[in-house]
Amino acid sequence: MCKNLFQIIVILLLVTLSGCTGKEQYKQKQLDKLQNYVYQFHLQHKVNYLDSALMVMRQIVEKFPEYKKIAPFKNAEIYYLKKDYEMALSELQNTDAETHFVGFKTIWKNKIKVKIAEKAGDSLEVRSLYKQIYDGYLSAYNEIDQRVKEMLKKQDDNEIYASWVNFLHVEMYHYRRLLTDTETILASIDSLQAATQGNERYFERLKKLFIDDNYEIFLE
Repeated sequence: MCKNLFQIIVILLLVTLSGCTGKEQYKQKQLDKLQNYVYQFHLQHKVNYLDSALMVMRQIVEKFPEYKKIAPFKNAEIYYLKKDYEMALSELQNTDAETHFVGFKTIWKNKIKVKIAEKAGDSLEVRSLYKQIYDGYLSAYNEIDQRVKEMLKKQDDNEIYASWVNFLHVEMYHYRRLLTDTETILASIDSLQAATQGNERYFERLKKLFIDDNYEIFLE
């Protein structure tokens, strides 16, 4: 399944709130159904799965009001996948300012704005937004620097490669690559490995993604 960082954040929010409230099995069944509809869309690329996901999200909010603050994040993801970028942006505007991952919320607003600017053919705005997205990822990355270092020192490169850290690296370096070039990205990855003394096998795999231009699975 193709998962980007935004999807991971939404899943974490949903699961965390589910665990905290300890509601009945019905609620978990609805949450599982919601995620499965999005998963089926990625497999079959049929928009009706996304329409079903929106309907289930509405049902969850109606029965469990504690999900009202989280719902706009999920709805924004679904509208983004539907390529309805104006609605995706509108949903993000409805998210609570105190919600976790505020920095990533700003990143996602800019990612949606990029799509709108691309549709309008505004190349200057597109490049400006690329820069804002990269700067946003860099800022968020620095805030969780210690957690990243701990993950990068793990012995199992497969564990790192399948983790949120790898998704974060790919997204961050992808937008920097759009502003620079592949050689700059490879040099940055080498510098990060040297600075963190992280798992060399993982960093080689990360570089290979950009050398082979084969990292779309980690993006939206």
